[in-house]
Amino acid sequence: MIRSSRFLSLAALALLSVPAFSQTPPACTQVATNRAHVCWARPTTYTDGTGVSGATVITYNVELQQGTSWVNAASNLSGLEWTSGVLTPGTYTYRVIACVGTTCSGPSNTGAKNVAQPATNPVTITIAGTQNGKESPIFSTSANQVVSTWCGATKLGRECGEYVGKFRKKNMHRVTVERSELWGCESSTDFVAPCAAASS
Repeated sequence: MIRSSRFLSLAALALLSVPAFSQTPPACTQVATNRAHVCWARPTTYTDGTGVSGATVITYNVELQQGTSWVNAASNLSGLEWTSGVLTPGTYTYRVIACVGTTCSGPSNTGAKNVAQPATNPVTITIAGTQNGKESPIFSTSANQVVSTWCGATKLGRECGEYVGKFRKKNMHRVTVERSELWGCESSTDFVAPCAAASS
């Protein structure tokens, strides 16, 4: 008669930034948001119900899901946690297998780590052309976006609007001005000024 092998009964797997699992996972150490940190509990019983001796050497393999398959992410680990390298944006699903010698458990429950696309700072375009180092010239523009008359001056740093075109080798954007800034062109309602990306 062939006696069936005993298999380890692996406790819950935990992964940071994932919902709670059906089993209570161990606490995991916080790591960088672009890394996965997997942790698990040492098995205490075999599947036949017998206990695992504290002297029993258990090693662990961490597997990563790729499509419908699982690939090895780390193997022969002796500890109860593992941290990935830097991950690109995406979702990564892991599981753990425990082994005593060549006899291994079934896979643990899975944990998923989502690495978000890094936020990009929006570029702010502000009035940048200089007039005496403190102000920028204001020009009027016609309906067909032809920049023409020099109408006044406005302070630097004010946020600019829609790009109109090049004028005197400067990028001209629509700007909102105060009437007190105008020397002329009071009848105009459309104004532009030289603008550039604000320095951070």
